Amino acid sequence: VVDGFVKRRTKGGLIVDIFGIETFLPGSQIDVKPIRDYDIYVNKPLTVKIVKINYSNDNVVVSHKMLIEKDLEEQKLKILKKLEIGQVLEGTVKNMTNFGVFVDLGGGIDGLLHITDISWGRVNHPEEVLKLDEKLNVVVLDYNDKDKRISLGMKQLTEHPWNSLDEKIDIGTVVKGKIVNVADYGAFLELTPGVEGLIHVSEMSWSQHLRNPSDFMTAGDEMDAVILSIDRNEKKMS
Repeated sequence: VVDGFVKRRTKGGLIVDIFGIETFLPGSQIDVKPIRDYDIYVNKPLTVKIVKINYSNDNVVVSHKMLIEKDLEEQKLKILKKLEIGQVLEGTVKNMTNFGVFVDLGGGIDGLLHITDISWGRVNHPEEVLKLDEKLNVVVLDYNDKDKRISLGMKQLTEHPWNSLDEKIDIGTVVKGKIVNVADYGAFLELTPGVEGLIHVSEMSWSQHLRNPSDFMTAGDEMDAVILSIDRNEKKMS
């Protein structure tokens, strides 16, 4: 283990000066988490561990990641030991996929925030609501100690929109909303994020010849509708 000085970035990593010798620090060995901006290390001291020396071509490979892995493992065990369902944690958006977001909880621990647990409203892709490196609070929904999988939620930190729905809204009430999904059997009208009602295809027209709901409306359309049924306990309306 030696103290070095980062001289410059290069393809795939950094060049670290150690006693006048230029060594190579691969990008994968800088930190335990992905580094997107190598420039933040340039012209700064950095402690590294020599992991490979090739005397034939004077090539020296070093690692900074290996020095922090041991400490992180200890932190990881402490965090996992205290982890409980319902616990609220602060994390950072590490990666996004179509099905959700991986959140860095610290200590080398990641948790999955599924797309359905981001918001009470419909979310087509996490990037509509979140961005990389964004800090956020999440609640632990489930934890599998065997495979160390952590399921997280964000919408659960706020009240369900149905619970604050105006008590005056009842059968016969005319409401305004936006079409958020069109299916073969009908369309879903969103009154507010998290509160939707189904407009069945049979309720779209007085015509006896039922057609496809897409003939009447498309996602994004704003319209008025009258409530035919509402169940606040089941959080359903039509």
